[in-house]
Amino acid sequence: MKTKLVFVLIVLLNLNLIAQEDVWFARGEKALRNNNFTEAINSFSKVIELNNKNKHAFYNRGLCYLYTFELEKAIFDFTEVINLDPKNADAFNNRGLSFIYIGLPDSALNDLNQAIKLDNTFIEAYINRATALIELKKYDEALKDLSFATKNDPKNPSPYNEQGRIYYKKKEYKKAITSFSKAIELGMKAPVVFYNRGNAYFRNSQFKKAIEDYTTVLKTDTTNLEALNNRALAYDSLGMKDLADKDRATLRARRESDPDFPPIEKIVFEKFADPTESISIELPENWFFFTESDSNSITLVVSKDRIKSINEPFLTGVRLTIDKNMKERFDVTGDDDLLEFWKGSTIKNSVEYHFYDIISQKLFNRFGYRGLMNTSTLQITENSYKMSLYEYVLVHNDNIFYAYFQCPEIQFKYYKDIFDKAIDSLFVKL
Repeated sequence: MKTKLVFVLIVLLNLNLIAQEDVWFARGEKALRNNNFTEAINSFSKVIELNNKNKHAFYNRGLCYLYTFELEKAIFDFTEVINLDPKNADAFNNRGLSFIYIGLPDSALNDLNQAIKLDNTFIEAYINRATALIELKKYDEALKDLSFATKNDPKNPSPYNEQGRIYYKKKEYKKAITSFSKAIELGMKAPVVFYNRGNAYFRNSQFKKAIEDYTTVLKTDTTNLEALNNRALAYDSLGMKDLADKDRATLRARRESDPDFPPIEKIVFEKFADPTESISIELPENWFFFTESDSNSITLVVSKDRIKSINEPFLTGVRLTIDKNMKERFDVTGDDDLLEFWKGSTIKNSVEYHFYDIISQKLFNRFGYRGLMNTSTLQITENSYKMSLYEYVLVHNDNIFYAYFQCPEIQFKYYKDIFDKAIDSLFVKL
């Protein structure tokens, strides 16, 4: 009798757990449908606590993390789904998309290949694979995937938008305009699509059309300073100086009224230095700071952006480095050779950029060292920010110091004063 009683209790307990699991899963589904992602995550997490083999809970929680751009958590959950169900094409597709967002196109491509292998009619996977291929600069392969998508899902605007991005990168601006226009016609009304078509019109010297698209962007996204700046350039190209000056005045006014851009006289500067104080510099006190060193180098990063490590990329800030033992490491020594080494490395790196231009260059002496400073502009890809920067170099014996003071091009007039003040405060010991 006792055995039967225990058995009955276990059955009842299991039934109770299953009932709880179903209740929490239903709550999660309802919250997900209503875009209440926090509640959905909590509910699906409860399901997983009760049953860590529930692939549907992992999948849906992964979707929530993907939608809220908690990408590492999304990748973890989709990986759990794949471990539980290796033939789940949706999980491979969504993990691939997460890899794209996190900046790992090679990993994305592997997943998306697998998703398509499992389901060769999976349109979304073809579109996502094209996006990964674009990041890998495999444009012709990407166009094949997008062609498949447009043939099999002709009312989907996404593949046309991706086609537009490819044609713009290939400098085929008429084709880019046609593709972006088709995406818009099919209902893709996001400001970025009009912005990209505006840029294609601008490159194709259709300045009136470009102005129309930039204006559309600004009606729905008044904070888009790049659209405002580009519209000013388009007005200039048409000789409409008054309207160009008006846009530039608006740009200046927005920067001055923006709490992120206080007047330089109100900024409190503080000293940032590595532990040995071989490098020190003064920059705004609320900027984020990291330093790292070993026997061959010392690096400081000071950025306005909320970076979490010394290797994390940033838009606005300064990276300063001393490289030591250049004779031993690269067989280069002496001031002239070190300067030429730095110039050669810079040119080599710039080959991969969309463009890199040196606006001005000057040679000088400081701290008893020979120095060089470039004022430059660059753009890594056609869809990335256009950047302005100071490239500052000092050389001595077999040591080299180099620093990059950078910000988006449209903000350089503001940050130039901060960077100039920082350079005046700079101390380097080679």
